Amino acid sequence: MTYAPFYGVRLDKKTQKNKIDNTIEMDAIGRALSPNIQMIVSGHIHIFEALSFARTDSQSDPQWPPQLVVGTGGDKLTKEPHEPDKVFDRQVDHALIRRNFAYMILDRDGANWKGTLFDEDGTRLAQCDLSNRDLICRQEP
Repeated sequence: MTYAPFYGVRLDKKTQKNKIDNTIEMDAIGRALSPNIQMIVSGHIHIFEALSFARTDSQSDPQWPPQLVVGTGGDKLTKEPHEPDKVFDRQVDHALIRRNFAYMILDRDGANWKGTLFDEDGTRLAQCDLSNRDLICRQEP
């Protein structure tokens, strides 16, 4: 868990294109993260983001853990970026970005995790499943 995301996505105010936020942590220790870390959970960016990355076959450059950003409480929300195809050189397998005031509850499900994102009235906005460094979040209808 970190306050600032390793690879959260923001919308650049000038260009209106996606940019990666807070590359300092990624540059410092991102490639040295333990393979036991299943997911990075952060806030800082005032939006909800769930990013899961493509698997790699390389032992020297393993799959990145997914990034979950739940910065959805109590402050002015950030403009919603576009769901990215890539972050740095990594293919994004699954992405869900929501611009709502919200909170998330994560529950253990054996070796996996399930999470539900609720708005301030308790309405379900999204359901997330984490298994083996794969995070898939689906927007509720």
